[in-house]
Amino acid sequence: MEKNAIPALHKQIKDILHTENKDFITLKQCIQKIPAGTWKHLGLKKNSSLSAFLKLFETSPENPLQIYKGPRTYYIGFPLTAEEMILGKLAGTPGLSPRNVCRYLPMLKKDFITALNRLAEAGRISCTFSGNWGIRLYAVPDAGKAPAAPRAKAEPRLFPQEQADDAALSAAFQQAYGDIGQGRGFVRIHRIRERLGWPPELFHRIMQKLLRDYVIEIHGGDPSALTEKEIRDSYRDENGTLYITLTWWGK
Repeated sequence: MEKNAIPALHKQIKDILHTENKDFITLKQCIQKIPAGTWKHLGLKKNSSLSAFLKLFETSPENPLQIYKGPRTYYIGFPLTAEEMILGKLAGTPGLSPRNVCRYLPMLKKDFITALNRLAEAGRISCTFSGNWGIRLYAVPDAGKAPAAPRAKAEPRLFPQEQADDAALSAAFQQAYGDIGQGRGFVRIHRIRERLGWPPELFHRIMQKLLRDYVIEIHGGDPSALTEKEIRDSYRDENGTLYITLTWWGK
């Protein structure tokens, strides 16, 4: 096995997840998407047994990814709790039934029910009922936090830039990321910008600082689903490359 083969594998899988804007994929999909040459360096083939691939990931040092066991197969993706996955799914597709939420997530039914009950007890989800006894679930934004005092429209910022240092501004950025993402690994940059309400030069400076410090990772994507304003409020680097979403890794 080549020395750098495993870190290279981790990077390839992360790149696939970023490109597809997903937090996880099935292990079988992952195996097929990774070039055969990468598996060869690791002593495997694409038709090797699934247990061989599972053993590889379980013994990988400093693995930034996680293996999940679903009802039918195994998944690999970014490390998320069951609660984070449920909230992330409901934030992106509100109004699903409990059964349909569970169908889309890489977890067993018993683990899903346990996590769902914890979210309900914490007030993190709400539900509605239909005439045919159907149940629809919704993520509750900012659940468990005291209601914020109304802000004047002229001052939409979380932190006035005249009074906040970079640490406070970075914390505000992270808070906006968490409030919008609700546990998802990819959050649209334009939504964070809109949430903060900072002047463009301040937002750009803090983005650059977080990138330099390897706190966040930015990703491209398909801009065809965005409005012109949403594209303008995304992020372009010094080469003019457009980035649409970001992931907060932290230090």
